Amino acid sequence: AGAGLGRAAGMRILVIGAGASGLVTAKTLRGRGHEVSVVEGGAAVGGTFENKAYRDARMVSSKHLTCFSDFRCPEAEMHMTLVDYTAYLRNYAAHFNLDALMRLKTRVTAVRRVASGGYEVTLQGPDDLLPHVEEWDAVAVCSGLHNVPRVPSFPGQERFMGEVLHSSAYKDPELFRGRRVVIVGAGETAFDMGFAAATHGASSVTMATRHGFVSVPAHFGESLPPLDCIIMNFATHAWESRWAQRVGMHWWITTKFTRLGFLLMTGCSYGFNQWVGRRYNMTWDEGRKHIVNKSSRCMPLLTRRAKRAAPWWQRWLYSAWDAPVAGVGLDIDLVEGHVLRLEADAVTFATAAGERRVEADLLCLATGYRQQFPFLRAAGAAAGAGAGAG
Repeated sequence: AGAGLGRAAGMRILVIGAGASGLVTAKTLRGRGHEVSVVEGGAAVGGTFENKAYRDARMVSSKHLTCFSDFRCPEAEMHMTLVDYTAYLRNYAAHFNLDALMRLKTRVTAVRRVASGGYEVTLQGPDDLLPHVEEWDAVAVCSGLHNVPRVPSFPGQERFMGEVLHSSAYKDPELFRGRRVVIVGAGETAFDMGFAAATHGASSVTMATRHGFVSVPAHFGESLPPLDCIIMNFATHAWESRWAQRVGMHWWITTKFTRLGFLLMTGCSYGFNQWVGRRYNMTWDEGRKHIVNKSSRCMPLLTRRAKRAAPWWQRWLYSAWDAPVAGVGLDIDLVEGHVLRLEADAVTFATAAGERRVEADLLCLATGYRQQFPFLRAAGAAAGAGAGAG
């Protein structure tokens, strides 16, 4: 950022973060003749994919969209594990000679714009006893949006005798063994944690959502096009008039075909094989307001109870989608409501049907992250730096 970033050659630019965006930013700026340095708070290249990784985690975007166009990885699985993806990023850095630009284990604590138009950056490396200040012409903030966990507090939390864990601290599914697990949230990490708990010895697993979700698998087999490629090519890039773009004509049409396909193939139109957890504002008019949850391994475990209560012909017709996890893991219970209070050994939810009490000794908060950059706020630059560091 800073006036003229990427246009006037010869600028000194600091890139904060060595994840995917930081690497390609550094490569591009260096290619345009700038002096570039990359600082990364972690011990290795990879950013969030390195620092927030947990066992068995996979990318939900396919290799066709994830890999950079100038460094493809055709031999990779369709959806890489995070271990493979961080290895890919390291290979990318090595291939384009970016390692020489790196300063790992170096944390930025403040970025302040100075009168000359440049920036004073306060940072501390692994061998620094105290933070020091460097001056740069511009700063590119590539540290991502997954650094400040959103950790809600609940009434009665001080009485809860179990463990409260934010998903950012989750690493190994053995954590769940023998425990009564409650997961608040219904995003992709929540689904991964729910599946891991149900298949790694938890005594019970309950997931909770306030507004529902839309679940669609990231792929339907390694030999078939992945979901993101289908979305990107199924008329999405066809020509549209300005009017059609403005009123959302494409989504108005395709949503109807998509939901009808879900209904005929899986018995429910809310999502693919999704018999529970309907998104509160899911309509037949448009789909663009919904973020699709593509980590769907636990969906069969969530729907099994609903299917057992359905007429026999529906169970017979639609249970084929559950075959990969038949007899595997626990049924996952779903509460549609918000946390009302915590008790010593339970979480009480407010639902449309009234209060519901769920026994628990492990409460997992898959509640996302705050979109904040503490090093900008620390210098009092959250407003001013918005135009000068980004």
